[in-house]
Amino acid sequence: MYKSIEQFKIELKKIADKGFIESLRSSDTGIGYTIESCLGIEENNIPLADLGSDIELKAFRKDSASLLTLFTCEPKPEGGDRDRELLEKFGYKKRENLRQKELYCAINSSAFNPQTLRLVVEDDRIKVVSNKEEIGIYWVAQQLKERFLQKIPKLIVVKAEARIKDNGREEFHFNEAYLLKGFSFESFKNMVSKDIITVDFRMHLRENGTVRNHGTAFRIRKSKLEKCFQELVRLV
Repeated sequence: MYKSIEQFKIELKKIADKGFIESLRSSDTGIGYTIESCLGIEENNIPLADLGSDIELKAFRKDSASLLTLFTCEPKPEGGDRDRELLEKFGYKKRENLRQKELYCAINSSAFNPQTLRLVVEDDRIKVVSNKEEIGIYWVAQQLKERFLQKIPKLIVVKAEARIKDNGREEFHFNEAYLLKGFSFESFKNMVSKDIITVDFRMHLRENGTVRNHGTAFRIRKSKLEKCFQELVRLV
């Protein structure tokens, strides 16, 4: 549809010049659906031939404090024994379900969480440590870089001012947009150390004793997303 990033910039500028546009969907996903509809995009990826591949599009409210999952990446060492060890040492039991144990928690670098877990940033890796048990869980720089570039090698972020009309409908002014490219592990480590990026464990032990892991997620504040990338090009 769009032959170049320059053509896409022109369309974004036209949308920005329209001012506030009423949301085309009442749910929280209305902002993404509205900008995609304005751009004539049916899917979440934008075909831009001059950038070599489809580019993922994300739209955020400028005042959003919510978290976005960057990617999922399992720590080393590999294998089911790792998850079982985590559940045995740090899992908990909820009476209202049939799971033997579960471990659903956020981990940051500034303080140990209720499960006694914390992130530690080193030169070439990010570790999970505990103040209760010995644990050998970590991610190396190359592993995180490869996963990041596999998931989001390039990204276009559109930011909008949001307000509620008298009729209760939300509307958006899409007046800021960036093309983001490249991964910097140094920036990534810095954001982990400042709790801008956190990690979520999401796993449980089934009634039959097998492990169900929903994917260990690296999450970031939407307002800080551009800091993950080496190159930032303003489009609007």
